[in-house]
Amino acid sequence: MEIGQRVARLRRQRGWNQSDLASASGVPQSWISRLEARRKNQRIDFANVLRLADAFGISVDFLARGRDLKMPAMDNENREYLAALHSLSPTERAFVRDFVVFLQRRGSKELRDLGT
Repeated sequence: MEIGQRVARLRRQRGWNQSDLASASGVPQSWISRLEARRKNQRIDFANVLRLADAFGISVDFLARGRDLKMPAMDNENREYLAALHSLSPTERAFVRDFVVFLQRRGSKELRDLGT
């Protein structure tokens, strides 16, 4: 997946149109449009890529390559989960984190119970 496709997907996942993303990032809507359309002569401006990544709350590496440098490659389903998680509010993300911890602890307890 190319960067323009990734920008379009992340934007749609958040329910944003190109104007919304332009407002959130400070990047001209016309530049976003050309990037998403994959114009061959589109100049990739690092400052704009950085602003888009900040607006999405993701790393530049994730925006450019689809994965973070420190993270192993993920399958598409897990990428979608991660992108959806990024779209949540901090309160909602904390709830999800707490729920995952609960499930992990429950799973560990169930495994211990099987051993007795």
